[in-house]
Amino acid sequence: MASIESRVARWQDAWGEDVPQWANDAAVQRTITASEYAAQQLQRRPQAYELLAAQEGWAQYDFAAAFEQWKQPAAGGKCGGAEFMQLLRRFKHCHQVALIHAVVNAQIEQHDFLIAISALASALVDAAHSYAYQQLSKRYGEPKDEYGKPFGMAILAMGKFGGGELNFSSDIDLIFAYRCQGETDGGDGGKSIAYEMFFRKLAQKIIYLLDHVTEDGMVYRVDMRLRPFGQTGPLALSYNACEQYYLLHGRDWERYAMMKARPVAGDVEGGYQLLKVLRPFMYRRYLDYAALHAIIEMKQEINRQIREDGLQNHVKLGRGGIREAEFSVQAMQLIYGGQYPRLQEQNFLHVLSDLAKLELWNRQDAEALCQAYLFLREVENALQFDREQQTHQLPDGTDKKAWARLALACGGLSIEALQSELNQARETVYNIFSQIFAEEDGCEEQNTMYFDWQNPDAEQTTAWFLNQGSEEKQAEALSKQIEAFARQVPWARLPKSTLQRLDKLLPQVLQLATAQQSRTKGIAGVLDLIVAVCGRGVYIDMLAEQPRLIGHLLDIAASSTWLMQFICAHPLVIDDVLGERTVISDPAQLAEDLAARLERCEDDEDWLHALRDFKHAQVFKIAWADVHGDLPLMKVSDYLSHIATLVLSSAYQRAYSTLSARYGEPRLPDGTLAEFAIIGYGKLGGLELSYGSDLDLLFLYDQKGQQGETDGKKAIANEQFFTRLVQRLNNYLSAPSTSGVLYEVDTRLRPGGKSGLVVSSIQAFARYQQNEAWTWEHQALTRSRYICGSDSLGAAFERLRLNILTQPRNDSLRDEVAQMRAKMREHHRPHDASLFDLKRSPGGLVDIEFIVQYLLLAHASEEPVIARMSDNIRQLAALEATGIITSSMAMTLRDAYRKLRGEAHRQYLNNSNSVIPNEDWARTANRVKILWRNVF
Repeated sequence: MASIESRVARWQDAWGEDVPQWANDAAVQRTITASEYAAQQLQRRPQAYELLAAQEGWAQYDFAAAFEQWKQPAAGGKCGGAEFMQLLRRFKHCHQVALIHAVVNAQIEQHDFLIAISALASALVDAAHSYAYQQLSKRYGEPKDEYGKPFGMAILAMGKFGGGELNFSSDIDLIFAYRCQGETDGGDGGKSIAYEMFFRKLAQKIIYLLDHVTEDGMVYRVDMRLRPFGQTGPLALSYNACEQYYLLHGRDWERYAMMKARPVAGDVEGGYQLLKVLRPFMYRRYLDYAALHAIIEMKQEINRQIREDGLQNHVKLGRGGIREAEFSVQAMQLIYGGQYPRLQEQNFLHVLSDLAKLELWNRQDAEALCQAYLFLREVENALQFDREQQTHQLPDGTDKKAWARLALACGGLSIEALQSELNQARETVYNIFSQIFAEEDGCEEQNTMYFDWQNPDAEQTTAWFLNQGSEEKQAEALSKQIEAFARQVPWARLPKSTLQRLDKLLPQVLQLATAQQSRTKGIAGVLDLIVAVCGRGVYIDMLAEQPRLIGHLLDIAASSTWLMQFICAHPLVIDDVLGERTVISDPAQLAEDLAARLERCEDDEDWLHALRDFKHAQVFKIAWADVHGDLPLMKVSDYLSHIATLVLSSAYQRAYSTLSARYGEPRLPDGTLAEFAIIGYGKLGGLELSYGSDLDLLFLYDQKGQQGETDGKKAIANEQFFTRLVQRLNNYLSAPSTSGVLYEVDTRLRPGGKSGLVVSSIQAFARYQQNEAWTWEHQALTRSRYICGSDSLGAAFERLRLNILTQPRNDSLRDEVAQMRAKMREHHRPHDASLFDLKRSPGGLVDIEFIVQYLLLAHASEEPVIARMSDNIRQLAALEATGIITSSMAMTLRDAYRKLRGEAHRQYLNNSNSVIPNEDWARTANRVKILWRNVF
């Protein structure tokens, strides 16, 4: 470490005989050894040592308040331009030295250093804005909004500054914007000017205060090239002008850049309002794979620069460098940010963490990238500590002195440890980057069209399929599919870029399908998908660049017609195929996924889009796992029921909050809240939901038999509030859209059926069940449960349900149940005796349900435990456990029920109805029929 000792000696010699005692401090000597810049600043401004010795907790340090104290001695806080510029520069230098000292002596983590160095820049930019604004407003008057309130200029930080992760010696990329057009009131000078001119002058003055080089150097190099229209555009634009620019002229790379935009100074509140308006430009609701091409092009340009300029050892731009880490994370933001608002975040580490939490990224990869990124940033900053120069170039391999200084600046590592960790970090970044961006520089796409897709010749296409090994009838059928596809695609209306991607995609589909005979059955489904999405180039881009995805889609189309049609109707789920994402089995995690999608959805339209996207994505994952045999029947139903419960609960909360904001909350005369609950019947109530099931719902409220009204300024009766609540809830669930409805809602099981009130008090419901309900309505009650709303009212319903189901029954029960079943059979009798309806035929699902419901109603007064559960399987288990039925009977009914429901699911997934050949199910049906006769 001779070089270290020589630097310390040289530094002490510079002090001469007046060497301060602290100059012999080992920690200080490490700092000046790691940074020539720090040594020079301490030499010039010994007061900086006070910051070194006193300050801890840099991540929470208030730089703005510190600057206010710093400038007080200067003419009581008032100073001229030159003096103010000196204050800015000296404040920055002293605090930067303190931060270097904290890093070198392991007093601060790297992520906290990035926060602190960004906060320092924000404070100084804001101070420059305040000073320049005061100077101009004295002369011209203040700009004021439509309410007469003065406003400053919103200063948006871009790049690493916007992300709150600025490096030590960096340009600061800024955009200046202001609220509206107008004219100042003249100020002390009595000379009014247009806001456009005022803010242009303000921008020029801020840039001069920060960027001008004095004997103390500069504060920051200010880069304005990211503003609208670039270097040729105005320095400051109104919000309306900004919005119009990005709407009409915004390019993909500008979307990428604007994702990092963050208000850091001046009119911060206004800056956030502007970004809110621009959010649709940055983030698309659909999966935005098309935007990846902009990043790919930027990276390819960087790669060319690396080759030409010899930047292989560039810690930022080189292979596995900081830029590749940033590209990887921002690519995921571009793709998913529209669906998950929490990803609309500027900070790299925050986004990376959320990607892992949302399971959009492997947690181990995310953790590895986090560690690699922080180490690369540590090295980057350590390189810049020495001379406060904007360098990212690693030392030459033979320069041991430079490596020793860098190792010391990185926390005192050895040269070997530093180089090893650096190589490992870069390899981690490169591997993750390569998983996302598979394209190679300069790769040429081969023209493999095979035949004219727009006007296919039947003989030519048939011959091609024959050459691939298809049999003659199959080849002819596939040729007809190609002809049908060609007729459905609106070739003339598609942009040239989409046509070029189709030239690449369509041969890939045929190659992958004919290479594996089982996949040829899926060609029609994949072509249907291409027809469905060809007007949205983002999906064509995604398919053309992902052969593995095409393979998955061919497999799905070959095995499940319904699932492929689901993908065509809801192409957002294609990303779940690409990511091979599994079903979310943890209810808490599923709720978190929904909450993440619904964040920041302010209007009903956006909120409903997000809710539908959630349902479609989760149902698709369940169906895909079901088709592949990865989920047992009962799990499928459990998961589908849980998704419906979450959707229903979210819709209820949205409807309630919207109405209560307008009318207040429903209250009783004593001020307590009137309660509301949603009850599920049928498949939802029995936790046996299928893919196309309706939701059978009952709506109850409780106001303790009293009259009441809401507590808002515009009060309405509680009954009216709850009626409107149900109407709004039903609108949310059943509102038609391009992606269909959430759920069809059936409320016919309410008291009075279709003619009854849409919402009933629990007291009225109890009277109806006790005095007027038919036996079939008590049968329906066996498959009911509380879903959401007031937990206390839900508990009251469960007690009422148990009370009704456990009441003693008379001898007519058996006949009433049997007669109801006979009516149903007559109404749904199949026309062909050779066919078997899985649900309605004798020996089918409904017979099993009626057997269980009858036995439950007949024996619940003696064994109340059998009525506690609402699903058939657990009810059968309770009947068996209490000895009401034998284990043999329970096993027969259970096995038959599962087989029949499993087959019904399979038929549904292949777009078939539940009517199948009788001979395949005669044995199972006969076993159920025998038990039916024994019971009835």
